[in-house]
Formats: sequence, C-alpha cells, structure tokens
Amino acid sequence: MKKLLSVLLSVLMVAALVPAGLGMAAAETSDSAADVTLCGFAGWKYTNGYSPITFPRSFLAFGNGNPNAVETMYSMSGKDSNAAAIIGDTLYVFAHDHTDDSDYNTSETLYRINTSGSSWSSTAVGTGSRDMNVAALTYAQDTDTLYALVLNDDDTSHHLMTVDRNSGTLTELFDLADHDIAIIPSMTYIGNGQFFAVHHETGKGLIFNTSGQIVRRMNIATVNTQVESLNALYYYAPGNVIYGSMMQELAAGNFGVLISIDPATGAAVELGTMGYGGGYGITGLFALPNHTVNPDPHATQEEFNAAVNAAGSSLSILNDSQNAWQVVTDSGRTYARSTIQGVNYGKTSVSAVFHDLKAGQVLSFDWSVSSENGYDWLTFTANSSIVQRISGSHGFETYRYTVPANGTYTFKWTYAKDEYTSSGSDTACLDNVSISGNQPEPIVFGEQLDEALNVSGGSIEFCDDPVNPWVIDSSESGRLSIMSNVIGDSEHQLVYFRIRDAHAGDAVRFDWRTNCEDGQDRFVFRRNKMIISWITGDTDWSTYTYIIPADGDYFFAWDFTKDDDNSSEYDIGTKQFEDGNVWLDNVEFIREYGEGYEPNPNFPDPNSFNAALNAPGENRSFQNDLYYPWQIANDGSRMCAVSDIANLDNQETAFTLDMGYLEAGTTISFDWKTDCEAGHDRVSVTLNGYDYKVASGQTAWTNDSITVLSSDYYVIGWSYSKNHEISAYSDRVWVDNIKVTPVVTLTYHTVTIMDGFDNSVLRILNVPDGHYVVCPEPPIHLGYEFDHWEGQIDNITSDGVVTAIYVPRQGSGIMGDVNGDGVVNIVDATSVMRHAMSLLHINANYVQYADMDGDGAITFADGVIIMRIALGV
Repeated sequence: MKKLLSVLLSVLMVAALVPAGLGMAAAETSDSAADVTLCGFAGWKYTNGYSPITFPRSFLAFGNGNPNAVETMYSMSGKDSNAAAIIGDTLYVFAHDHTDDSDYNTSETLYRINTSGSSWSSTAVGTGSRDMNVAALTYAQDTDTLYALVLNDDDTSHHLMTVDRNSGTLTELFDLADHDIAIIPSMTYIGNGQFFAVHHETGKGLIFNTSGQIVRRMNIATVNTQVESLNALYYYAPGNVIYGSMMQELAAGNFGVLISIDPATGAAVELGTMGYGGGYGITGLFALPNHTVNPDPHATQEEFNAAVNAAGSSLSILNDSQNAWQVVTDSGRTYARSTIQGVNYGKTSVSAVFHDLKAGQVLSFDWSVSSENGYDWLTFTANSSIVQRISGSHGFETYRYTVPANGTYTFKWTYAKDEYTSSGSDTACLDNVSISGNQPEPIVFGEQLDEALNVSGGSIEFCDDPVNPWVIDSSESGRLSIMSNVIGDSEHQLVYFRIRDAHAGDAVRFDWRTNCEDGQDRFVFRRNKMIISWITGDTDWSTYTYIIPADGDYFFAWDFTKDDDNSSEYDIGTKQFEDGNVWLDNVEFIREYGEGYEPNPNFPDPNSFNAALNAPGENRSFQNDLYYPWQIANDGSRMCAVSDIANLDNQETAFTLDMGYLEAGTTISFDWKTDCEAGHDRVSVTLNGYDYKVASGQTAWTNDSITVLSSDYYVIGWSYSKNHEISAYSDRVWVDNIKVTPVVTLTYHTVTIMDGFDNSVLRILNVPDGHYVVCPEPPIHLGYEFDHWEGQIDNITSDGVVTAIYVPRQGSGIMGDVNGDGVVNIVDATSVMRHAMSLLHINANYVQYADMDGDGAITFADGVIIMRIALGV
C-alpha cells in the first residue's frame, strides 16, 4: 500500500503538467527457423560517416539469432557481386571487376564456388553482356531452375531471366515493366512458380509468378522506403520465413540490418546488424547448411574492464563497437590491443566517462604502440583536447594525467592510421588504467538505455548508436538520462526508435538540453531523415512536442553532430566548452494528442500554385511541400515557383506531380534557374524519388527536359536540398513552364478515386486496359482509420470507381487500456486521473475501457484501480 501511495503522490505532482503518454513495445514474433546460418556477399562495411568505409568483397557467414558475429568464408579477390544462390554445395555467383565504386570495367561473369570443403574454391563458367547487370539470383528447387533478376542498361528496366548453369547464358522470360511489376531490385522464389518482392515506392510486399502476373499485393509495409532499402531476399523453406538484408540510411550513418519477413503478410522484424558497428552491406543472401559461425570473438564488458584496469581498480572502460580491441595475454600481462592492422584510414578508440572528478586526481595508464612512425598515432585526449600521443615503436610506458579542475571528464585513447604504409605490428595497446582518490561511479553504456529514455511507465524500445553508444547519466540533478559520448571533430552520435501504424494527431514528446559550441555543434530531432527541430549552445532542459502529420510508419531519431572547426586532431588545445555534450530524457509516444498537421500559414493557394508551374495549355495539379512549401514568385515577366528554405541547413523541399501511367517516350519539359552554393546545394528532377537531372550554382533560366525510357507509373518531383555548411547567394531555385508530352498507344479507362468518409473526389486516373490502379495515400480523418479500398483495382477493363473505406478507431478491448496500446500501465492510470480532473479528454473510442468500477462515470477512483493493476498490488 505504501508503494501505491508513493506512486499516486508522484502522479498527482505531475498530472497537471503533462499530457498522457503511450509506451510502444516493439513487435514480437516467433521465428520458426531457429539457428539458421546465413551467408552473403559483403561488398562494403557501413560506418557512422566518420570512420572510412571499407570494402571486404568477401562472403561472410552469420547466424539469424546473433548476426553481429560474422565469419569470413571466401574472398572474391576484389570482385563485386550483387547476386548469389546456392544449390546443394555449389554456390552460383555473378560477379564483376571494376576500376572504382561506380563504373564497371568488365561484364558480369558466372562463377561456381564449391563450398563443401574447409576452404572454398571457384571456377569461372561464362561471361555475359556488359549491359546486363544481375541484381538477384534465386533457385526454384521444384523445377530445378535458376532465375535471375537482370537490369538491362539499354532500357533501364528489370527483366526476369533463367540462367544456364553450365554457360552463364541468360534467357529472358519477360520485362517486369511490361507487367506493371515495379520492385526494389531483389526477389526470392517461394514455390509454386511464385516470387516474393517489395514494391519500390510503397515498400509493401507483393507476389508475382513466372507468367508475369501479380498474384497478391500486401497491405503491410515491409520496409520504410524513405529510409530503408533491400539489398537481398532469401526464402528459407524449412521455417517458411524470408530473410532480408536491409540498409537503413539514417542521418548519422548507414546500417546493415538483417530482417525476417512473414511471406503471408510481408511484416518484417529486425534481427540485428550483420556485423558489429554499422554492419555490412550484404547481397546475394542464402542459407549455409551444416555450418555454425565461430563464437563471438568480442570480449564482454566485464572481460574488457578486467583486462585494462590496474590491480584493485574497477573503472568502466568502453571498447570500440565498430573496430573492437582484443583482450590479449602475453608474457604474464593481460591488456587490450587494437585490431585495424593494414586498414588504410582506420581508426579505433577506447573511452571512459567519469563524473565528479576533483582537481588533483591522477589518471594513470600504460600504453604502447608499434606503427609507422610519424603517420600512425596512438592519441590520448581529455574532453576533446589532445594531451599526448605516441607513434613508431614504444614498449609499454606509464603515463599520468592530473585532472586540472573539478568536473566531468571524457578520456579517449585512439589509434588512427593514414592512407599509406603500415609498419611494425601496426597495433596500439592499453593496460593498467587507474585513478587516484575517490573512485568515480561506474558508467553503464547502453544496458539501461530504455529505462533512461522512457517517461515513467513508458515502454518504447530504443536503438543505440552501434558505433558510438550513448552514456547512461545521472549527473543532471539526479535525473536519469542519456548523454552524448563523442568528442572528435565532425563525429556524430545517433539514438532512435521506430513506430509502426502511427496516426495523424499522435505525438512524440521529450526533454533535451545541450552544452556545446553554439551554432556549430547541433542536437537534431528528425522524423525519418527530415529535420524537425534542433538546439545548440548552452541550454537548460526543455520539453518539445511533435504532432505526427499523417498515418504511417516512422523513425524518430536524435543525432548530435560536432563541427570540424574548434579542435584539431594534431594540435593540443582546449575546447570552448569543457563538456561538449547533449542530453535526452523522458521520451514518450502519445496517442490522439492533437488534430494532426496544420498547414503552413505561408502555404500558397493550390490553384494559383498550379497556374504558376503549368506551361500554357497545361492543367496539371501539383502537390506542394507540406513543411516548407514553395512560393509563387514573379521573376521578370514570368510567374513561377521558388524554393523557400534559404539559410536552413540540412533541409529539403519538394513539390511533385503524380502522372499515373506513362508510356515510354513521354517527355517532361520545364524551365529552371538556380542561385545557390555550387556543387553542394542543388535542385533535382526526380522520377519515383530517384534523381534524374541536377542543377546547382548560379545559372540563368534554362529550358530542359527528361524522357521516360520505360512504361510505368511515375511521380515526378522537383526537389531543392541543402547541405550543412555554406548558404550562398540568395539560396533559392526557381521552376516554371512544366509541360508533359505523352506517348499514347494503349487503350485507357477512367478510374475515379473517392474518399468514402466525405465523398470527395481524391483523384481521376487514366489506367491502361488490363493494368492496375495505383491508389494515393488515403486522407486523414481524426478518430477514424483507413480500412481498405473498395472497387476494382487489378486488371482494369472498364471505367470505374475506387473508394477509400474508413472505420472508427477502436481500443484494444482491454479494460484499463485507454490509449489503445494493448497494455495496462501507469500511463493509462495517469490519463484517467487527468481526465477526471478535466485536464484532458480521453478519446471517445477508449472511454468505455476507463470506467473500471462500472458506475457510468470516469472518476479518480477508476485511475486508482488502473494504478493498482499496473503495479500488481
């Protein structure tokens, strides 16, 4: 009872101050394909943008249960590959040589690799056309057929082909564009003549067959195409599960993530990064039977601490998660040793964060290095300032650092290499770390991340930065939060969470603060990759609330980025701020917080905007940017559209034109003009989100055009994007006189898309005979959710109507769950209490689950009952 009263008092103290929140639990699945060893071609190692990218170009094996631990199986000796499939013990791989990372200099060659022995061996089978780039291979065991997904450079279209395993000859079955199959360039055979793939725009799964028919479209997004892409798919029949190699392209780096996919629904679950740190970019995914990946070579945190601490010392020392140091025992000494031998531009660090150190305390450690003298350095820094560094040949030496003033200190030992020669053993070593006087409290890295970030009662599952984990901090007046842990120039750090099925009017709220270089080091909050807000300088704790504008799946991320101007890796100096840190706390996801997105007050009239962009005789409707709308401008004698993000770093604004189906040969002409930083800030013309033409710098009005090379459904866009540095000239771009000259050879039918909620017309489409309807994003109606499209969507043979059907949003059906998250917790209790005090109003769809005592009223007593349930008392 005392525990309940204590919690109630705490709730009452904050009930009048904060709206109700919702903790989001990550999806849970039971993967029936347990303990599967997977393998794929690692073309590159992802980083956080600070460490250099490396190119292993080797086949790596990893488990589905712990994809972090990888084992190199076979090197392709500098060749690159996008496609591989295994048949028995024989691995079939299409690979090519190249001179750089963007231009092939040889044709694709089919290789047979024997995987049966302890060491693999390969044989070249045959060479194909240089214009045929094989994007995926998949094997149909039921018909003994090896299929290839091939990009033909001649028509920039994907083709389904069969592969002659004895010669490497490719035989075309059909062009996917001719059958309206628009997919991310990967696929996997799932039996019965059918393939699973993912739509290139919606990110939703689809199944098509060997005749070119789309068998089924799925309603769940497998990937968020704004920030995720698929590199490979593989169907594991014994477990009836599809594994996917995915790239997450977030603001603070790219990550190679293994996912499992339900072939019936397309729903995906993240299993972890393939390899430590940012993981690897894996293509050509397949199962490797009768092989188990070697045990994880990384030392545990306890083992690492024991190795680097002096006798009697118990300091918390963080290993590098991207390039971990090894624990080594040699000549009676156990210590940590770097592991980037021979890696040009390689960098790896060991770090420690200590609070409440006092002036005069002494940090002592032993270090050694064997490296290229004067070029590869082991550097010791304190709060970003270089204290000492060594290079060349140094056995273990003791170094002592005296703390100059009271405060929090971040110590870092970094071994960094240049681009050329490696000398000696090319390693750095650390041992016998200790500090005099009162010992600092242990710092926990990552293990308590969710507890530190969630608001009380919340259950969001966060993803830590795999390269630079955040520090769990309690130095901010006892507040448990997370604190940044990057001190080098241009370094950055990321933390994020993902939410599926968010609704317009839901919200994300959090507390944050900064103590860093004003205007240069920035703490940024993003939705997907888009900047929503940022703070800098020396700020107090503040609360920020973001209302979600539209239904969908989202990544919400916070990244801290340091500039490259206020410290130097090679000059000993001091920082403007001793901390140079940022903090984040009390993150919550709130259902039904507000009314959703309210249009920008500067949003131009849509009819006038269309008139400004259309060429004479055209009458097309453009979709302006919701957040940073383009404005109508008069430039000389012409009325046109102009971007409106001048001096806003790292921002992007775009308007689009949904053209529906366009036949090959259709041209889109337009005029444009630029007045911005050359080469960095630029305007792009995009087709389905991909850059097609780019302009930058200072250019006069120019007429330009693009031609559609293959028939497909298209959204054309004009996007102005800025980098994080200089804003030059007026920092604007202009567009005018957009004209579409279509090629029409097919018979078309008129399909009207209706909003079933208010019976308004959403869009009128011209759909080719026998083709399918691409429906727009359904509008948002607060309190309701989109359920399905009603009407004929596939195989259109006549004019018709397709209607968006909505249903009222319902709760979980669990008494006490008043926010619909499926659990009863303190957040629900707080909401009911605040409702009883008229501080908020629970959504009408959830009120029935709040009346716990059945008296027909929502009272404080109902909140107490829910509180008891949540606490188990």
